[in-house]
Amino acid sequence: MSSSVVALLFFQLLIAMSTFNISSCYGRSYVGCVESESKALLRFKGDLKDPSNRLSSWIADTDCCKWAGIVCNNFTGNVIRLHLRNPFNYEIVYEAFERSSLVGEINTHLLELKHLLYLDLSGNNFSPNNQIPRFLGSLTNLEYLNLSFCGFGGLIPPQLGNLSNLQYLDLNQESNVNGLYVENLNWLSGLSLLEHLDLTSVNLAKASSWLLDINTLPHLLVLKLSNCDLSHFPLPPIANFSSLAILDLSHNNFDEYFIPAWIFGLGDLIFLDLSFNYFNSPIPEGLQNLTSLRHLDLSWNYFNSSVPNWFYRFSHLEYLSLSCNSLSGITLVMMKGQAVEYNANLNLVRSIDLSRNNFSGEIPLEVMNLGALQSFNLSHNSLTGTIPKSIGAMKSLESIDFSANQLSGKIPQSFSNLTFLSYLNLSNNKLVGEIPLSTQLQGFDPSYFVGNELCGSPLPKKCAVEVPKSENGNGVRGEDGDDHEVNWGFYVSMAVGFVMGFWGVVGPLFVSRRWRGTYYSFLNKFWDKFYIVVLRRYCY
Repeated sequence: MSSSVVALLFFQLLIAMSTFNISSCYGRSYVGCVESESKALLRFKGDLKDPSNRLSSWIADTDCCKWAGIVCNNFTGNVIRLHLRNPFNYEIVYEAFERSSLVGEINTHLLELKHLLYLDLSGNNFSPNNQIPRFLGSLTNLEYLNLSFCGFGGLIPPQLGNLSNLQYLDLNQESNVNGLYVENLNWLSGLSLLEHLDLTSVNLAKASSWLLDINTLPHLLVLKLSNCDLSHFPLPPIANFSSLAILDLSHNNFDEYFIPAWIFGLGDLIFLDLSFNYFNSPIPEGLQNLTSLRHLDLSWNYFNSSVPNWFYRFSHLEYLSLSCNSLSGITLVMMKGQAVEYNANLNLVRSIDLSRNNFSGEIPLEVMNLGALQSFNLSHNSLTGTIPKSIGAMKSLESIDFSANQLSGKIPQSFSNLTFLSYLNLSNNKLVGEIPLSTQLQGFDPSYFVGNELCGSPLPKKCAVEVPKSENGNGVRGEDGDDHEVNWGFYVSMAVGFVMGFWGVVGPLFVSRRWRGTYYSFLNKFWDKFYIVVLRRYCY
């Protein structure tokens, strides 16, 4: 065969390949579902109850790539994604969540899906007595596995450690009383590509080296270990969490005096939740190193002393909760010259919760400059002074709770500027006077204003009408404390004007007969015309 013929054949092959690629881009090379995988999916469906008919499109002799929740490879027809997540959130619409749950067992026919990359079965009901199937560890191409809120119980199979391509693993069983547990977490060492690990409500009490095992995951970005019955931090030999962005260790039994120092080295951390533990110390100064934080929750602990000069370095912070601790001192202490730094660094904060502490002093005026703030809770402290009049400048506020303090004075009229306000609690303070009139304030429950000396809507107590009178009878004392003298000249001038005006019109009627005749004649003509006009309208 001549070289020209070879070149021609090669050229035709290139054209054919390019034509194939172009046609595939426009969907012309679609091959449909692989028959063996279609049958496997139907057998998988056969072991499930589907009360809401979510799988009604799964019908034999139809293209499984077009079934609900199925994604196929366009070139090969292999199933690569299985989306069977419950479409409802159990915390919001529980009844709909229950009706939409798939009920039954996960059978071994899933192993026929050898090219499966993505498996989401979250929010379904595989009953508390059913353990996570060991055979899932044989789906070695999986990159994403979500088995959260599925009612699984018992031991987590260490075979999951065979999923060496896995990047996302969610085993959160928060709603399950008879939840999951582990003997150890050694199997995590096989998941070196893992970026997201959620073991919320998985009992890790027996996994004494939990932190050392997790330390083998160099690419981890998200670590959620809430409510895992953890009580201590085993010190890792090498802090391997340099890329960690989200860390949730809430609802555990940590009673350490200090938060482990390795946490302060997580420079990329944007979310830190240590709430509902037993930390008993001042808030560590080391937190100031976490300058990327957007969410910080230290609530429901025993942190004491004052808030570290807390915090002004958090220029990206959006959510802050220090509630239910033993923090004291003047809240949000403002050192001289820090006002500018305060406003510049905390201008993104959307939620501040400092409730149920021992804070005292006045509400800092500088807080009123946090224009992005939507939720502000200072309840159950010992705050004094008045509510700043400039609170009306915080126009993004949706929720305010200043209850159970010792705030005094009147409710500022500027509250009427808070048009997005949907929750307000000012109960149990020392506030006085009339509740300002606004669309929002009169719409709140009266209980949010009780425990004060307030009056006016929405309270049943009406505000009394005060008669301006001072102790010496010559004036009244205003809100600013100044005496206002009665203007006697005004009243004398008014009386003289009345007398002159009255006798200027009525007097001549008594003195002059001619004036009386003219006046009465005018009145007679006027009433005659008026009567005729009215009568015509009535008759016609």
